[in-house]
Amino acid sequence: MDPAEVLEVAKGLATRLERDHGVTANWSESSVLLSGKGVSGTLKVSPNRLDIEVKLGMAFSLFKGVVEREMRDYLKRHIH
Repeated sequence: MDPAEVLEVAKGLATRLERDHGVTANWSESSVLLSGKGVSGTLKVSPNRLDIEVKLGMAFSLFKGVVEREMRDYLKRHIH
């Protein structure tokens, strides 16, 4: 996939996290800062790479497996 396509996938993932988990996504050119109650992180898009880092607070960490699985499944469906 070219970088523009990967960026669109990252935007879709951020939108889904906003909708499903109540985070706020603030975009710069090719990265997004995620923030919310008990959640923070970044998605960075560069050529041939998408880096994701999400930190969960104590209460939200109970859902770590669910969040990881949702993100992994989303990326498997959209990145080829």
